[in-house]
Amino acid sequence: MLLYLGKGKPEQVLAAATDADPAKERDQHCKAYFYLAEHALLRGQQTKALDLFREAIATGQTTYIEYAAAQAELGRLSNSTAIQPPRP
Repeated sequence: MLLYLGKGKPEQVLAAATDADPAKERDQHCKAYFYLAEHALLRGQQTKALDLFREAIATGQTTYIEYAAAQAELGRLSNSTAIQPPRP
């Protein structure tokens, strides 16, 4: 994925996930949101990642591994932020 190589932008990933078929678009957006969230985590953008994981879940694509992984990551990050003090 070009995004992870530093040669793409998140907007390009979402644009590539767009499709005239609404079902296919939901499928593709679930994946796109998940991988964008992982990318945000790699860049230290936890709040953005949380929002993107929520977007992946909001697609309702429960049969996709990215859906389940987004749920797991959201739970993990929510728990870790609850026990860590805020940074100064």
